Amino acid sequence: MGTMQATRQKVIGWRWSQFSGTIGGRVALVLVLAAAAIAGCTGGGTTGTQPPGGTAPAESSGGTAPSTGPASQPAGGSAADACAVLTPAEIEAELGVPMKEGVLDEFGGGSAADCTWESEDPTKGASVLVTIEPFDATTWELYFKLGTEDLPTVQLPGIGDEAVLVGGTILGGLVAVHKGSTLAIIQVLGVGLDQAVVEAAREPLARIVASRI
Repeated sequence: MGTMQATRQKVIGWRWSQFSGTIGGRVALVLVLAAAAIAGCTGGGTTGTQPPGGTAPAESSGGTAPSTGPASQPAGGSAADACAVLTPAEIEAELGVPMKEGVLDEFGGGSAADCTWESEDPTKGASVLVTIEPFDATTWELYFKLGTEDLPTVQLPGIGDEAVLVGGTILGGLVAVHKGSTLAIIQVLGVGLDQAVVEAAREPLARIVASRI
């Protein structure tokens, strides 16, 4: 339970549905973003830029612009399928450590779910968390605001309809995939692993997830 709890602590900022409903969690996330913006205005750092009246651009060469359409309702990838998007063997192939079967956790009134895979050897501290939920354009735009000049949010071409590696220090390292009416969020952690291996695993695992939602 220790590793899973650590994973949940890591993602509590973006899993707004874990709070008292979707709206309450989103408000919490907006407050975090507002605090970051204020820090930037007072010399505390640089946040992702946003053109007047538009969506913050992704730092990418060849990706598509972030979605600006209305929020969608779930249709394709079912939240109940969160544990069907990856296998322990596929994760082991990327991280190099044997993984347990995924554990499903539904939330948001059943409209969303996540699945957590943990390493069989707890000393490796490897965890992969995938969340499947309805796509929301407003939330998608927030990912770009989280990027900084040094750690920008970048687009990952060829994954789903669009995908980004979230930048910044708050949620940096998450991969968010938009496909149809579904949003998948992939987080890879490995306290006892080479961090270069952890970072290299994010994109190939995201491609597998995108192919199954």
